[in-house]
Amino acid sequence: MADMVLHGTLVDDGGEVCACGFEWGETIALGNITGVQSKVSGETFDQTITGLLGGITYYFRAFATNSAGTTYGAILSFVTMGGGATVSVLPATNIAENHATLNGHMTDSLNHFGEVRFQYGTTPAYGMNTPWQDGFFTGDDFYANIVGIAEGSVYHFRAQFRGSPIVSSGDMTFSTLSSLGPVTMVTEEIMQLLEG
Repeated sequence: MADMVLHGTLVDDGGEVCACGFEWGETIALGNITGVQSKVSGETFDQTITGLLGGITYYFRAFATNSAGTTYGAILSFVTMGGGATVSVLPATNIAENHATLNGHMTDSLNHFGEVRFQYGTTPAYGMNTPWQDGFFTGDDFYANIVGIAEGSVYHFRAQFRGSPIVSSGDMTFSTLSSLGPVTMVTEEIMQLLEG
């Protein structure tokens, strides 16, 4: 497990003291919030986040809140030190209106067989999981077919490996096809013929 200190600077408090802190997580959806510190324009603030896994990309952004509302900084990222199992996501294939094939690669299983799956959804928070598949080792490719997804939509997905602990790949997207149905073009000449 690793610790990381996040640093921020309050650029403009809008004339009122702000509660400053950070949101963070393993995806750009973030999901975790640190404690806050009271700051005014030009002051720096920091928070330590603990229990981070080695070799994982974490995302974070600063925020400042007062009676005028909440302002957020840009989403940034860092990778924790330490070797762990790694899994990669590959581009989706067989994409159609309502289904696709998600693909992944077991980059390094640390000489252990383990289970793999995908998380997917229309946002980086995912929300849906494919079933775990057992028996994957370093160098193995794997895939899962997903069905019943919405046409003409962008989907986010990532691969996961469950050894000890669960590790995730980065995020990737694909767009489902859109069924347009039959298209009829009516030109001025056709209109004249129809009226004639």
